[in-house]
Amino acid sequence: MHDISFMVESAGLYSMTLRDISLGQELTLDSITVQYTPFDLLSMQLRQLHAKNLEVMLGGYVLHIEDVQVDLSEAEPPMRWNGTWDITGLGIRELPVALPPLKGSGEFKAGAQRIIGRGSFQDDGGKSQGIVQLDYVPQDQEKSTLLFSEAKIPWNSGTVTLNNGVYHFVGKKAFVGHIRLHKFSLNDFLRMLTADRASATGTVNGSIPLVVERDGTPLVHGGKLMAMEPGAITLAPD
Repeated sequence: MHDISFMVESAGLYSMTLRDISLGQELTLDSITVQYTPFDLLSMQLRQLHAKNLEVMLGGYVLHIEDVQVDLSEAEPPMRWNGTWDITGLGIRELPVALPPLKGSGEFKAGAQRIIGRGSFQDDGGKSQGIVQLDYVPQDQEKSTLLFSEAKIPWNSGTVTLNNGVYHFVGKKAFVGHIRLHKFSLNDFLRMLTADRASATGTVNGSIPLVVERDGTPLVHGGKLMAMEPGAITLAPD
């Protein structure tokens, strides 16, 4: 069990605001506001959630969201809620790729036994984008996954794309996916994999399987890369 801590900033007939919220070290929020009506309180229903500066630990990386709004309505059993969400200022810290702030929206269904959802993200220029699908089983997190598809991120003069990458909420392998590289800097790639012990010149195209361990360590086994022009690889001495 994780310890939950928070402060009540305000509470009234139509809304409540909590500040400085934390759930262990995995999740923190600056504030969250819950909207409701007096009738909603009697029936234990919610209409809207609004959170600011949300941080979640995911496999050695920190997911940061500046602003998220969730609108809720009652669902047919076995689900409890239907909902839509809108996010702005999404970023992932510690990534080897410089990811611009993203915005996204989507929908979900939530119940005591399962939460399923789907949505899309993109930056202001549309150069970075992707689709996500959540299947979360609170009582059996080994079956819980976050699927990334049609994801694209520019990296220097090249592009990294990802189809059907899967984030696992528990287990040694946090992320498993297959990435494609187009006009990709070989120097950036080798420096990332070798902790700056190798450098190179030139660009490559190709595809590689990628595994990210729970502590954020990337692992590559196999794959195929093709050089676009002559280059050189330099290894640091032991």
